[in-house]
Amino acid sequence: MKVAILGAESSHAATFAKILAGKDGSRRYEDVELVGFYADKELSDSVEGMELIRKWSSCDYVTNDYEEFVDKVDAVIITSRHGSKHLGYARPYLERGIPVWVDKPIASNISDALEMVELAKEHDTTVSGGSVLVTSPEIKELAAYVKENRATVRGGHVTAPIQMESPYEGFWFYSAHAVQMMLEVFGPGVRRVRAEWGKNFVQAMYAYDEFNVSVYFGTGYTVTLYRTGGQADPVKISVGSSETLLDEFFEIVRTGHNPQTPADWVAPVVLVDATIRAYETGECVEL
Repeated sequence: MKVAILGAESSHAATFAKILAGKDGSRRYEDVELVGFYADKELSDSVEGMELIRKWSSCDYVTNDYEEFVDKVDAVIITSRHGSKHLGYARPYLERGIPVWVDKPIASNISDALEMVELAKEHDTTVSGGSVLVTSPEIKELAAYVKENRATVRGGHVTAPIQMESPYEGFWFYSAHAVQMMLEVFGPGVRRVRAEWGKNFVQAMYAYDEFNVSVYFGTGYTVTLYRTGGQADPVKISVGSSETLLDEFFEIVRTGHNPQTPADWVAPVVLVDATIRAYETGECVEL
């Protein structure tokens, strides 16, 4: 299986490159070959990204044409930090029926995310991906508890970092982590969103049918679960596993079965969009 990585500016690209083709000759998958990278020459941090990739990985082929690998690979991994570029990078590969994995943020608007889903469906392939935080063992444990004991859940609180002035499209870049953590633990089904915007934070309230979950975008990764008769202590969330992300993606490529439904994949984009509209307008956003 030949694979390319599109977007060298993120440290995630170097991490994946190390797993797939380590500088010491190690490789996690005997049946997967990393053939190269696309780096946007207009982005200054692409240079730093490629330096890290060359430090960590034995694969150092780089191109300035993101379509170069269309006839050379069986799958692509998009790690660009700019969600607004993801559809453009994914389109030529999806149109050839090539499976695509997309790092967070999946997209910077709902229509781009939906178009990727439609392209995958039209060309009988898959699109998957998202935040590494969903692979955290703490998130998995909390999600399992909520699934088994939902009737006892009275709400929750999630925290995660944010960079409101990020050069990578502001709130869009980091917000996906918090939103995907919430969705993984408490499930889909958010009906309404309210939010307030401060200089270095956003505080939002997501209303489910049974309870509310508050999210504070602006500090470390934690999840607090409110339960009937239970003590509400924040659980510190570990970063998660890049190896698990790749394991899951290559299983999708090999089998053609994607456990992530289109609705699940698009949901973080929908919620981030709703949160922005809520804090910009000061109004409750209905979903």
